[in-house]
Parts: sequence; C-alpha cells; structure tokens
Amino acid sequence: MFFSYLLFPAASGAPDVIVRAGIAGTYSLLTSESLISEFRREVATKPYVMSHIAPDDLLMLTMLLTENATVVPEIPEPYPAVGVDRKDDHLYAHALLGQADYLVSGDDHLMRVRHIDEVRIISPAEFLDALGQEGLIPDR
Repeated sequence: MFFSYLLFPAASGAPDVIVRAGIAGTYSLLTSESLISEFRREVATKPYVMSHIAPDDLLMLTMLLTENATVVPEIPEPYPAVGVDRKDDHLYAHALLGQADYLVSGDDHLMRVRHIDEVRIISPAEFLDALGQEGLIPDR
C-alpha cells in the first residue's frame, strides 16, 4: 500500500486516503522497524520503483510513519510460519503483537490468509470501506 501511495501521489485512491488518514491520527496506524526497513530496501532494489519514487518522498513517508504510527517492538526471528511467502511472516507476527484489527495489503499472498487469530487481512479498498462504516472518514 505504501508503494501505491508514493507511486501515484495524485491518485486520491484508497492507498492515498488510508495513508493520509493514518498519519493524521484518524485511526491507529501500526508499523515496525522491520517493515520500514523492508520498504526502504524494496524501493532501493527495484529499478521501476526506484525510478518512480523520489528519495525525498521515501524519506518523508518513513519519517511520518515513524513519528505518527505506533511502532510495534521487534520480534526475534524465526517468525512462526503462517503464509505461503515466508518473507511475509514478520507482518503477521507484528500485527498480532500490536493487537491490530486489520492488516491492510494488496499482496495476493497475504490476502489468501484472510485472517490470523483476530487480525483480518483486507485490501485497501476493504479497509477504506471499514473506515467509512465506522464513521472515521466521510463518504467519498
């Protein structure tokens, strides 16, 4: 979702609304140092993404996340195996540790799991609908 937010900054789609609402404190945004590190690493190693995301934009977003989100403490590896893609297991572990209601992603591997304990895994569009139903954002 953070990639979409930075790749399409003028789009005002679900990722844009969700990220801006989280940074503004409309809902409790959770993150972890490992997620922020993974995000930076992915931007730096994918040529398409790197060519479309300005380093200053990446720095600004990671600073905003660090300053405005609850940073869940790190959990030592190995993470419990949950999904198909072992690289995603830290996301499940941190969502559980942070007592998240939702893990929001458009990643197919994550979406296949659908939930882990009480954490629902939903798309950005589904999360935007949930925020609207809870009265946290106006109808769009």
